[in-house]
Amino acid sequence: STSNYDFDYNLYYGGSTSSGFYVGYGTTVNGNFSAWQTAGHDANGVYQDPAFYSSGDGFHLAAGNELATPLALVTTDFDNETRDATTPDIGADEYNLANYDGVVNVPGELPTIQGAIDIAVNGDSILVAAGTYTENIDYSGKNLIIIGENRETTIIDGNQSGSVVGFWNGEDSTTVLSGFTIQNGSATYGGGIHCANNSNPNLNNLIVRDNVCGSINSGGGAGVYCDDSSPTIEGVIIRDNASQDVGGGLYCSNNSNPILTDVLIEGNSAVGGSLEGFVWRGGGGLNCYNSSPVLTNVTITENTSSDFGGGISIIHLVNEEWTTYTESNPVLVNTILWNNSPDEIYNACPPDSGSISVSYSDVQGGLDSIGLPNEGTIVWGSGNIDVDPMFADTASGDYRLLALSPA
Repeated sequence: STSNYDFDYNLYYGGSTSSGFYVGYGTTVNGNFSAWQTAGHDANGVYQDPAFYSSGDGFHLAAGNELATPLALVTTDFDNETRDATTPDIGADEYNLANYDGVVNVPGELPTIQGAIDIAVNGDSILVAAGTYTENIDYSGKNLIIIGENRETTIIDGNQSGSVVGFWNGEDSTTVLSGFTIQNGSATYGGGIHCANNSNPNLNNLIVRDNVCGSINSGGGAGVYCDDSSPTIEGVIIRDNASQDVGGGLYCSNNSNPILTDVLIEGNSAVGGSLEGFVWRGGGGLNCYNSSPVLTNVTITENTSSDFGGGISIIHLVNEEWTTYTESNPVLVNTILWNNSPDEIYNACPPDSGSISVSYSDVQGGLDSIGLPNEGTIVWGSGNIDVDPMFADTASGDYRLLALSPA
């Protein structure tokens, strides 16, 4: 009989629409939800889609239903979030804005990284579970911390439809991108990561690979592009990116002074050549244009350029129509440049327009190998060597050093 059970404030969805409710004794029911209520059950219940997150874990609500009745003994939900004291939600989860606690879980609370960015505010964290996310994300001027579960298995794939990750609106140094593979981007500038307009994020523990950019005389920075921006880049692999113009791995332009520490720049490519008689392009690994990056414990290897600047290219343009860009002063400490083609370093600047400083580094061919077509300045400091660094296993992409390495 109905006295043996009590149903109320429940939400039902799915199952048979005509005979989903059945009571075989007492008040007999064998029909739909309306018949269930007509028989005196669940006067405050509803039959509707619970609206779980479409790519979530099957329990979290994408919107509150506010249809439950408050219970004195039930003050939190299944993941210990506080229940609304007046209009709680039916079910195990109490809906809150995804960033109510300053943290958004993807895909548990929102299915896309960009969706999480859109609802986040400065200082929020976005935690992303392992998986492949086919999207192009824009931090939208917000200083956010976005962390992937594992850089090998948490992948943002740009689907060849623009920069994979964009920092275009002055994001500051509290902004973090960490724990991802950034791949398959295609843009004029910055196929993988694009930093512009004084954006200075912290990029760490990333793999930036298989991105493309540019066309002849236009574009650059297939892996990472910095335009008037100085990100901190630490513990990052920049690999197998291809530019049809300058900077296969990294292009620093217009007063960009990024700080690189413990970075591998390997297997990237760019196009060398000249523009209206001026040395231009190049920089299979790194290209500097009016910029002064600082490289510490960086390995630049197996990068190529079609004409010059296989490892690093420093370019300089002056004519009656263009502003004179001078003072590129990159600094290299504890850095390896090895087996880049056709050369390791090419400094196209004249003597009065900055210098490249190298110390305690291993440069294949030594000082005499550096290209100085305009008699540019090299500050060749202490501790430099020209000895095989003895990488562990280049065929397998393992550029760690063997125990007997001199580097």
